[in-house]
Amino acid sequence: LNHDFLTTGATDRSDHASFWNVNVGAIEIAENFFTDNLPGGCPASDSNPMYHTTGDTVANFTPSFGFDVARAALATISALANPLGPCFSAAPGLNAVEAIDEVDLSWSAVPGASAYRIYRSAASCEGQWLLLGQTSALDWTDTDIVGSSTWHYQVEALDGTGCFSAPSNCSTVSPTVHYLDATDFTIQDVCPSGGAGSGNGRIDPGETITLPITLRNIGNASLSQITGTASIAAGSAALSDTAGSWPDLAPNQTAVSSPNHFTLQVWPTAACGSTIELRLDVNYAEGSGTNETGSLLNVGGNQQLFPIDANFSTGVPAAWSVVDGGTGGGAAATWTTANPGVRSIGTPFVAPFAIVDSASAGNGAQQDEQLRTPVLDLSACTALSVSFSNQFRRDSASPVETADVDISTNGGSSWTNLLRMQGASDGYPTPNTKTIPLTSHVAANSNQVVLRFRYYGGSSDYWWAIDNVKLDCTAPICDSCAFAGTPPGEAGTSTPLLVGRSVNDLSFAWGGADPCLPSGYSVYRGDLSTLATTGFSHGTALTCAATETNLTLAVDDPRLGPADYFLVVAEDGSAEGSYGRSSDGSERPASSSACR
Repeated sequence: LNHDFLTTGATDRSDHASFWNVNVGAIEIAENFFTDNLPGGCPASDSNPMYHTTGDTVANFTPSFGFDVARAALATISALANPLGPCFSAAPGLNAVEAIDEVDLSWSAVPGASAYRIYRSAASCEGQWLLLGQTSALDWTDTDIVGSSTWHYQVEALDGTGCFSAPSNCSTVSPTVHYLDATDFTIQDVCPSGGAGSGNGRIDPGETITLPITLRNIGNASLSQITGTASIAAGSAALSDTAGSWPDLAPNQTAVSSPNHFTLQVWPTAACGSTIELRLDVNYAEGSGTNETGSLLNVGGNQQLFPIDANFSTGVPAAWSVVDGGTGGGAAATWTTANPGVRSIGTPFVAPFAIVDSASAGNGAQQDEQLRTPVLDLSACTALSVSFSNQFRRDSASPVETADVDISTNGGSSWTNLLRMQGASDGYPTPNTKTIPLTSHVAANSNQVVLRFRYYGGSSDYWWAIDNVKLDCTAPICDSCAFAGTPPGEAGTSTPLLVGRSVNDLSFAWGGADPCLPSGYSVYRGDLSTLATTGFSHGTALTCAATETNLTLAVDDPRLGPADYFLVVAEDGSAEGSYGRSSDGSERPASSSACR
């Protein structure tokens, strides 16, 4: 089981909360109802859709998962239980000393002890206690002290058999905490060529992004001379301005980085829906503290798509298929929108709707009926769910009458059950709406997805009706920058050279030429106005010694003309690499003033 361990952020929507309110320890163990996004924990909510409904029965229960949760609950109770008899004649004597950004703990030895457990509380000496760790030594340094100005500590001794001592005295300290956290950033996006997404507050492929970053002082001491250095993982973008600074910050105060802010160049090859991992290393004058914070920047935004949106107003959609696996029944033999039993079903149903009517099929008929969607390519979807209006009326005399919702990720060759209604009516007499999360089911193979509604085990029973089937897909959307002409460089060898203007500077950025492993780069300028008539003229070297994949020049640099084109060439210290190929496939000529 993955798990989120929650204390101050835990829900109070259950019986444990009344104990907490009077400082009595209690726990709740539950399936993942919420999205907490803790490192290494549960990535998204995945609650039982039957919760607090009449469908919350053993038939809609996953035994292996429930068994694992029960084992986790039993193990937790066992670990928290106190032994009935005393194991030690004495308890440790604890001493806590506050320091800058840490608390130093030490305690007296207890005869017979083989180890010690260290506990901390942010509330009071009455708990709630968080286990920090275990050691065989007689000291411990707590460096994770962000979030409270006052901490309370206790220690207990262990003897190696599971027996432990009474807790030590409670020691309370208020250390000095220096800590900055990046709480927000603003996206100021510009598409140099004036693309549709320019200035929309979203990161799109090909854009130049300015990132003012907001810091909060979440320690308890003022901080001054605050500076920061940004970095990103190699891949879909490059930083052209990595340094920033902030004004002095008192505790709990926030401030935005001072101009000029951090600048990011996103490559036009950046995948829509991908992320750029931004790291910020922050320093300040007080002490020697350095805080490392990280953020994920999303390329593009999200849009809601509905690959399936069927209300059966004109019958079963042409792309869907009906599989009649039963026998007999005439007009009511299988799925139909003709409503052979003239069933009157209330909101949210609107006639016509799809129904398998076992009662109308009559005696002697048997049903095993499937209503299938077409094969769907859902590979662009980052989140998926299906919802539908539902009325399943079950005949109490039938033990096997069943309504299933299944999914296939191989075009219908095999199926996984998502929802089963059996043994009780569901949505009768008042219809309901079912919503089923699908994201985890299609993660491994999302381009051959089929959904089916299967009614089987019926014979002169009642019916299953559905309406308003909607497949909800969250998909990334981008407005990529449009480029005039073909970017320089050979296709597929590196990210192309980009040039953008920022006030009085021209900013050049390009991708590395790995696996050639160059030691540097040369950047050349040619005359664009004569390129079509007299050919290449890149004889002006703007730099022969660029060691990074970026360059900044003033717009009034005398080497620049009124209409320019530019080339970047990799070099290894003694020779230059390719100048790329022109549109006819021929190698571009080397510069008349080649650096190497």
